[in-house]
Amino acid sequence: MNRREAAGRALDLLAKKVDGVVAFSNDELLKLAPQLPLLRAFQVLGAIMVRPLVDLARSMTRTDPATLAGVLRGKARWRFGGGTGDGKHRTYEAMEEALASPWLPPNHDVLERVVVIVAAPDYQDSLANEVLHEVRLAAPRATVLLGGHVDEGVRERRLRVSLLAAW
Repeated sequence: MNRREAAGRALDLLAKKVDGVVAFSNDELLKLAPQLPLLRAFQVLGAIMVRPLVDLARSMTRTDPATLAGVLRGKARWRFGGGTGDGKHRTYEAMEEALASPWLPPNHDVLERVVVIVAAPDYQDSLANEVLHEVRLAAPRATVLLGGHVDEGVRERRLRVSLLAAW
């Protein structure tokens, strides 16, 4: 058995035991960073993987884990996309960049579930509604769970979107 087969079997086994697994394919990683040594590429991936977890933790309340588990349950494998936007069209820009992730399918109509976490210095309901509108345009069939938080570390009028999707 080769490494790819072993990893696939391990991922299948893990997916049976948890509510959801976020998977990152090495092939897509190599497309993002083709000239980097493998160890450095994995360091880049580690930095990419941490962002949605930090944003998710900052946006969750004590009652949210059960809701999140319900959305994750039933879809064993999840993929990640992230984006930022600035200025007047920041919501559109951030969602376009997040949906262009090499780990997501090019046809967003196939997305069945989407968890979106928004971070901005001016996060409020109107911004959440803008993001939700963009998600529904891009993935009309998807069940969407939206969370967000004020992040003073994000530059003024900038927006960061972390997106987890399953299909």
